[in-house]
Amino acid sequence: MTSESVSYATGTIASCNGKDSAFALGLEVRARAVPCKGKGISFKGCKVSREVNKSVEKAKRFLKVKGGIRIEIDNGIPAKSGLGEDEAIAVAAALSLAAEKGRTMELQLDKFLRTQVFETGDGFVNKKDLVEYIHVPGMSFARLCASLFGGFFVTEGKKILRRGEMENLQAVVLASKGGNLKPATDIAWQEALKGNLYQAMRLNSSLSGSDDVMQKMLGKGALTVATSGNSVIGLVRGKKATKISGKIKTRISNIEARVLQKPRKILRINEFMRLKGEQEFYFL
Repeated sequence: MTSESVSYATGTIASCNGKDSAFALGLEVRARAVPCKGKGISFKGCKVSREVNKSVEKAKRFLKVKGGIRIEIDNGIPAKSGLGEDEAIAVAAALSLAAEKGRTMELQLDKFLRTQVFETGDGFVNKKDLVEYIHVPGMSFARLCASLFGGFFVTEGKKILRRGEMENLQAVVLASKGGNLKPATDIAWQEALKGNLYQAMRLNSSLSGSDDVMQKMLGKGALTVATSGNSVIGLVRGKKATKISGKIKTRISNIEARVLQKPRKILRINEFMRLKGEQEFYFL
């Protein structure tokens, strides 16, 4: 049975020389992995970059999926917008491959917290290992993590230094010409590492040449403004979002990317620990 997966757009908090930070937005990418003739990966629905192609090929190898696979994509992220299109497509495709390879289950960590897990013939898929493996040069590791797990991530290389949920703010996105980041953006990244996300976004936007747009958004009620590629994102509480005109209106996302199917089984933590045995598994 072909399963559909959903992942999320991302915005940059601050990025400099392998030090990265990003947060998830509510714009969706959906993907389906459909078995077909041949041995490789093909895509339908939108044109994908070489980075996406390489990343999904790596996901196929990691999950030991055999035969040809066609990835059908429904992309809700504007192309070349700076909102993490490549990373979201790669995450959605990887999850659809995991569902195609094995069984989708739900792990009940406590009374309120649940997460989706995938069991294959080789054991449970460790999503932290998966996201590390499918990262390729040209992609943002922080964006991959935020698209997969939701919330925000601060990373250096493939090391996760900080993560967490964000306030469920509205996001107003404007197109921007962008600018050349200056070396001082390391200061903005350090603020993100400390947990001062709004300050990091404002500092990064100022250094990115978006200061005029940022000041206008702040003047109309935005809490902070993030510059992300060709987009400027104002984060706003409540009705103040209506005062800011923008190309796209969405929200912060703290939701995990997931496969859109009923779980084959709901596992309690004690049962899961017995089933996984000595296999390492990380919860993020």
